[in-house]
Amino acid sequence: MPFCTSCSRTLSSEEFIYESKIYKTCARSTIANTIDNLENHSKLSLAFGIRFDEVTLNTVGTDVKAIATLIIDEIESGDEYHWTATTAPNLSARYYGVGNAYYACSQNQELEREYKDSNRKRITRFNCCGKISIKIDIPLAEAKVFLKHEILHEKPIDIAMPPEVKQEIEKNLNLSPTDLRTHLRIRNFDLSKITYKQIHYWWSYYTQQFYKNDENHIISACKFFEQQQENNCNLCFHLDTDSTTAIGFTTSLLLASHYTEIHCDATYRTAKGRFELYGIVGNVEGTGFPVAYLILDTTKSNNLNQEGLRTEALIGFFCALRDRGLNPIVSENNEDYTINNPINNIVEPYDTNKSYEHIAATRQRLEPKVAALQRLVDHVNEEFSANNLQHVEAIINNLDRAFTILSDIEKEKNKKLRGTTWRGSKPWTIYLNNSEK
Repeated sequence: MPFCTSCSRTLSSEEFIYESKIYKTCARSTIANTIDNLENHSKLSLAFGIRFDEVTLNTVGTDVKAIATLIIDEIESGDEYHWTATTAPNLSARYYGVGNAYYACSQNQELEREYKDSNRKRITRFNCCGKISIKIDIPLAEAKVFLKHEILHEKPIDIAMPPEVKQEIEKNLNLSPTDLRTHLRIRNFDLSKITYKQIHYWWSYYTQQFYKNDENHIISACKFFEQQQENNCNLCFHLDTDSTTAIGFTTSLLLASHYTEIHCDATYRTAKGRFELYGIVGNVEGTGFPVAYLILDTTKSNNLNQEGLRTEALIGFFCALRDRGLNPIVSENNEDYTINNPINNIVEPYDTNKSYEHIAATRQRLEPKVAALQRLVDHVNEEFSANNLQHVEAIINNLDRAFTILSDIEKEKNKKLRGTTWRGSKPWTIYLNNSEK
């Protein structure tokens, strides 16, 4: 087989034919040398054919766009210009794998658009009429390329993201793109040719690489949690049927403390696939810690079955948490809330001694605050009786949150029927004693 002295490759005889003539160098090298020998502001017009080998065909299948991209990549590596697709490939309506692709020089004046005023340096444009059209016929394993460049102007400046900057972004995915820009500047990276959008793109790309393991988002999520077990982020519940999809996982805070109380918060229809998001928050001395989450979708079933499927999935999730050691102490006036409620499945039968100890500790913690509130009420009554209204108004104006809570409590007390789930309840009404109903 002939050997090309220019690119140092052994190729088939067909590779050395260009415009019906046989050359000592392959057609690719001949074209590249022709371009290199042209002076600036010369004209260039080329038409040449390409044959695809079996490896290429097996890789791209009948994807016309993929073939066009491969051809453009080869042309860019030879002429060092950037070529931009002007439209999506024009595919044949009769034949698979047949179509045309159109590109223009990125510095072509025809591509210029209006931009907002900014200090950012704009690309230098020329009236070069640089265009490429590619006719692709994958069944025949061939393509025809027509290239025209009226002016061989100066090459575009390479503004690709430097590898060292991409590596630094990949190491600091915990930062937001805005913080990353500051981080890179502090570490003396040259950002004069790097835009915020580039930083955001590579941050998004590496973030997705971190968590995306499959095109199917359910499979991807399960694989992710399997990989994160060493970080104590474990898949604790998985249900995937024709009518229900549920994925529950725990955080590293699950067993970090003995939670005296837990609260379940729910958000609906905010994630892909109409998923509901449930969060389990553990309470330690008034501070909440996220210990587990569940994403749930029951919309594949009819509305009549959704509530039962939801309850079944929640029971499974809560039981999984109980089996992993989440056993909160619940005081007696929680009992009304937990009856007929799925969350009741993670509450063990009362240990009377523990319950009384918890009540005593909680009362001791809250007693000074309750006494302080009573003193404030007494003080306001005294000042109100003395007609010191400006002082009273100043105090009341700083108690907006208190009046919101009071309003919620009054509404809860006035309900004729108590719901069987926590949906719609406020944190300060969940544990409300209903003896006054």
